[in-house]
Amino acid sequence: MTTSSSSDRSVDTQWMTRALRLAEQGRGFVSPNPLVGCVILDRDGEVIGEGAHLRFGDPHAEANALASVQDQASLQGATAYVTLEPCTHHGKTPPCATALAQSGVARVVIALQDPNPHVSGGGAARLQSQGIEVELGVCRVEAEEQNRAFLHWIETGLPYVQLKWAQTLDGFSADHEGNSQWISGKESRRLVHQWRSEVDAVLVGSATVLADNPRLTVRHVEGRQPRRVILDSKGTLPPTSQVFQDEFSEKTIWVTAKSAQSAQSSAAAVDPMLELLTSHPFNGTRLTVEQDDQGHCSLRHVLRSLAEHDITSVMVEAGPTLAASFLRENLVDQIDVFTAPILFGKGMKAVDLAVWGMHLVEEDGGRGRLPIRFVTTESFGQDILTTYRF
Repeated sequence: MTTSSSSDRSVDTQWMTRALRLAEQGRGFVSPNPLVGCVILDRDGEVIGEGAHLRFGDPHAEANALASVQDQASLQGATAYVTLEPCTHHGKTPPCATALAQSGVARVVIALQDPNPHVSGGGAARLQSQGIEVELGVCRVEAEEQNRAFLHWIETGLPYVQLKWAQTLDGFSADHEGNSQWISGKESRRLVHQWRSEVDAVLVGSATVLADNPRLTVRHVEGRQPRRVILDSKGTLPPTSQVFQDEFSEKTIWVTAKSAQSAQSSAAAVDPMLELLTSHPFNGTRLTVEQDDQGHCSLRHVLRSLAEHDITSVMVEAGPTLAASFLRENLVDQIDVFTAPILFGKGMKAVDLAVWGMHLVEEDGGRGRLPIRFVTTESFGQDILTTYRF
């Protein structure tokens, strides 16, 4: 690897920032691949090509950038800025490191080394073996932030979990009659739909399905429909629920505990639910996972199964008990809280402290604290969005 002067670093940062912006074009469409952007400058410092990885299975950013160059001769001595180390393996597309090496570029600037064991250092090494100068680490922090879900999935074998809830100023997610629509304003709800279009899956528990019969789809914005993960430990949700029967039912993953499968098998002869399933066939995916000591779906097993189905990110839109359970199991990576300028006085808390709070007392020596890191606060209409990470 090479080092550059401060002036060169400034120029490199400028063009890598542009490549990072290009990479965002693929958000919500390229998973389980990472977001990648590429900008190519000729030897005079003029942009001659750029591109991004736009959809899973389609050409990678480097291939799109190279294809956009009108005069292939201008690639001789050029510099390519790539947000992630070029791949070296044959997957759904040819290796990008090879394409760059054969193009005539003289220098490749890389933001982030790919943690994927199929690549990890191999792309840079292949470029260097062809006499190409390689600069690594420009805008590394920004590249890590952009692909934090992908990096987490690769490094832990679990999807990145974003826990989201809306609450009143006094911390309630529903009033004393259980009504929760709508606490947050339309601007906040629009943002949530944008998030749904960007994550691989949204997850709720059976209580939410029974109470609200939600669709959990993307509306109000353009984007991909996410997979919908429904935790139904006992397997007793009505098959007529919208998530099982609407036009996106093939995107629904119905998760039950093994105990539910055994119970259903023993009661199959008289189970009215079986008749409903027969008359309302489910076109999605059924998953059966290990149960915890209370007979519920083991959340860690759920996440591991989702990761094996190439789900790299999950937004949990759960009620207070399931939200607290995710926190109790230390399975949350990010919390997003919308606080609306409303007071209920009494009602249902956003997080069930009886589930979570007891865990804090046990884990923190009786002090009842769990350290999390504040990230940012933003306004959306009259609501305040606060983001934390663990």
